[in-house]
Amino acid sequence: MPSDSEPRPMATPPWGTPNSPTPTRSLPSPAPAGEGQPAGSEGPFFLLIEQTVGSGESRRWSVEPLPGGNLPSRPVARQAAEYAARTFSPRHPMSERRRSVYRITPDEFVIVVEGMTMTAHFRVTVVERLA
Repeated sequence: MPSDSEPRPMATPPWGTPNSPTPTRSLPSPAPAGEGQPAGSEGPFFLLIEQTVGSGESRRWSVEPLPGGNLPSRPVARQAAEYAARTFSPRHPMSERRRSVYRITPDEFVIVVEGMTMTAHFRVTVVERLA
């Protein structure tokens, strides 16, 4: 059994490793923005907010659903995610000076918020609950 100081061997992820010649399995591509639900997606959809909470030594990354979930379709959820990326007030920083919104995929945004004394970021993601 490895000790806490020894690195643990990592399992090969389904998409392979940087040194593998070809992926062992390809990941599905996200549907383009504005298209209907992918086959098999039933919904309902929700928005998750990942952000820094707490202060000082107890500061940590947290994930929670945005209130008002149960969005009926992926296109509606994507519109709501973009709106949340532009308007949601994260816990940090307290005094927002500037906001930069980045779309990672049609279902995911990363937002950098510059405040008076610190800069923080949060993430908005469209999700479908599977279990």
